[in-house]
Parts: sequence; C-alpha cells; structure tokens
Amino acid sequence: MSASLGHRFDFSLWERKVQVDVGLQFMYMLNETVHKDFTMIRDEFADRARTLIDGQPMSEAQGLQTNNPGFPGYEFGGWSLAGSVSLSYLF
Repeated sequence: MSASLGHRFDFSLWERKVQVDVGLQFMYMLNETVHKDFTMIRDEFADRARTLIDGQPMSEAQGLQTNNPGFPGYEFGGWSLAGSVSLSYLF
C-alpha cells in the first residue's frame, strides 16, 4: 500500500521563471513469510547435494533454495518513506 503527493511552486526570479517541485511518498509493505515448498518448486541446489569430488554431503545446501523467493521462513515487510525536491530555472 502506498500514497504519494507532490506540488509544483512557480515563481519569478531575476525576470526568469523558476519552478520548485516537492514530492513525498510513503509505502507500507504487509508482512509476508515465504516457506520452502518441495512439491511446487524444483530446487536447483537440493538439500541432498554432494560434492563432485569424493561425493561428500554439502552442509551449506541444507535449507538453501536458490530459485525460490526467499529462504525457508524468510519474512519481509515494513515501511518506506521517500522525499524529493527539484529546482528548475527556465531561461
């Protein structure tokens, strides 16, 4: 969910047109949690992966899913606030 607003102020300075643009944006991101779903997405770095040399288990593969938006139990959300000001001198 987001809301933004802005306004342009026009005035003259040294007989030239000057514009000041001001903007503000607020964004609220709803909390969401992503879990690894073995039935829906084929994991390209599976938990049972083994090294090419010696065929040893790879502990770093446990829980890692590279083609899923987030790791198991990955949670995101929060808010963002952005502002801007620009000055234009027309000649």
